[in-house]
Amino acid sequence: MKLIYIKSTMEPKDYAALRSLLKQEQGEKLAPYVFKLTNTETIQEYLRKEKITYEVYSWEEPITKKSAKRPREDEEEEPTSSKKRRRDDE
Repeated sequence: MKLIYIKSTMEPKDYAALRSLLKQEQGEKLAPYVFKLTNTETIQEYLRKEKITYEVYSWEEPITKKSAKRPREDEEEEPTSSKKRRRDDE
């Protein structure tokens, strides 16, 4: 994945053209001037033609850890039905 950061201001016609190119390339807008794409060639070509300054960054999706806690292999997990409940009436 790559990020394109538009540095210069754009006219509405340029912004509309960029949005249609994003739709074709199946990219997504992350912020007003930051876009995420897999293939940046067509958008870079358009930005060069219109003399719009930009920067391209490579982007990797963050790896998230699962929050579920797994028991270790050497520990045995007790089933919840085997736990005894205390009664206060006795």
